[in-house]
Amino acid sequence: MVATALKAQKLGSFLGALSPRALKMLVGSIEAAALKGQSVPDAPLILSLAQGLLRGTSVPIMPTKRGSSVKRSILSPLHPFLVNVPPTVPQAGMVPRAFLPLFWQLLEDSRPELSESWLNGEEDERNEENSSLIEGLRAEVLAALVSIAEEASTSPERKKLRRKLGGEQNLEYFGDLRLVLERANELEKLLSDLGALPKAVVDLEEKTQLEPLREFIDQQTDVTPHVAMLLSHLHFSGVDEVVALAKALAKTDDMRSIASTPYASFVSVAIARVEVSLVDASHWREELFGEIAYPEALRAALDQLEAFDVAADLETVRTWKTRLSDIKKSVSKQLVSDFSALPTQLELLLCKSEKDQHKDTKALQKKCLRTLTIVGYTRHFADLLGMNGQLDKLEAQIEALFTKGVEGAIHEIVHGSVEGHHDNVMRLDASIYLAQAYFGSEYTALLRKRRNVAIKQSQVGSVTAVAS
Repeated sequence: MVATALKAQKLGSFLGALSPRALKMLVGSIEAAALKGQSVPDAPLILSLAQGLLRGTSVPIMPTKRGSSVKRSILSPLHPFLVNVPPTVPQAGMVPRAFLPLFWQLLEDSRPELSESWLNGEEDERNEENSSLIEGLRAEVLAALVSIAEEASTSPERKKLRRKLGGEQNLEYFGDLRLVLERANELEKLLSDLGALPKAVVDLEEKTQLEPLREFIDQQTDVTPHVAMLLSHLHFSGVDEVVALAKALAKTDDMRSIASTPYASFVSVAIARVEVSLVDASHWREELFGEIAYPEALRAALDQLEAFDVAADLETVRTWKTRLSDIKKSVSKQLVSDFSALPTQLELLLCKSEKDQHKDTKALQKKCLRTLTIVGYTRHFADLLGMNGQLDKLEAQIEALFTKGVEGAIHEIVHGSVEGHHDNVMRLDASIYLAQAYFGSEYTALLRKRRNVAIKQSQVGSVTAVAS
């Protein structure tokens, strides 16, 4: 994760120096490469950063507002626990980023002396990179949180705090945030005691590296989900590795046995991470450059889902089994929604004359490109998602529409009128453009050969007609 952040920072600095025209040209070249089946390193990340810059909404690499920088430094222990969206089943150790503005507003309203002392300008001369300064400010914030929590110990006051925060779930996030700040030093010491961990759980040295972790969890079970999030954030990025760690800690592969131990939190965190990654991917659906970024993000999330499904046999644990089943159903429903309009859109692009086509053909092509790419990806996960029947029907429709569009366009190119020649070539080009994403390079190369032959035949026919 740290490496990804550093990479994003370097790319952000580079992209930020480009003009809007240069950014658009870069994006165009990435799109063209994708259409040709060529892989561009870090394409989703580049497109994401370029999207923000073109829209004027990207976060500056070097923040200009001192207050926001100080806030981020104060809450730095919370960074491994932040998620873009919370899972449907609340998970201890996961705090949505959207909660932070609400948290700061509560703190500033409840303890205005804090904002007067360091948020609203009196600390402008302080060095915000000074660790002792940040630690002092963090201690002030933590003391304020403890005080607010103590004031809310009675039922009426708790209701007031819940109302200020906007609901019970946000109150839980408040408690989670406070717990992380309270135990930050202990969690940091745990990481230090564990030392350098390998990338795979199987490479852990049992006696030297797992015992400190077991001992810590046995003594402080209330932060077990946070330990799971921290280790998965810093060391074991694959959810299957998080499940493997739970098995290693519990000294059993039996999921039912693990469910009755504190290490069950590792499995719950892994499930939540799978769901969060799928929801994160879905947010790319209608974004700029989504025709490339959404399929890539979705494939990565489905890889996580498959890895978890293989690593964790949940048949004996009803709660986990039901939750995983709900996640799969949600993904399948989303994919069915993605696929529903594809046959109509493809027919409009490939089988209709230019005058009958959608007025914004380019936008329609991008939608079809995105969906065809996803269909291709989903075939690998069809068993996992229970979508074999639906995909079989959809794939048959896709193949029939391509055949109809290609054969119809070639016939019209060779035998049609001179006036409609350009439109028919454009129809065939649209088929080739979209075929790359679904059928691959071999089929696309064959279509290009047939296109060139058809154009030559049409020219021969035109010359013969003129001569006669």
